[in-house]
Amino acid sequence: MGYRFNVTLRVADVENLCSFQLSMYYNEGMINATRWFEPTWDPEYVFYNEPTVTAENSRTGNIMLFAGLIGNQPLFIGNGKLCIVEFEIVNLPPVGIKYSCP
Repeated sequence: MGYRFNVTLRVADVENLCSFQLSMYYNEGMINATRWFEPTWDPEYVFYNEPTVTAENSRTGNIMLFAGLIGNQPLFIGNGKLCIVEFEIVNLPPVGIKYSCP
């Protein structure tokens, strides 16, 4: 418990991306979303070196986020990273039970 891990969200074969909105539900009895961020330092980030606006609306068991280009920027085409969400393990599964996700 207390261990934190990151989930990187990506897109593939996208055309003309100017913004994205993501809503992720999770079992709040097991994990908690602690924060999210744009990987602005990474050249694989879909809006690398471009100005963006972001927003977040988090509730227990759900994180919703938004990022979009500001102004007349070139649209993204291809494969890349959208964002990174950090989770913290808040509870261990019962003995003999394992949780996993592809």
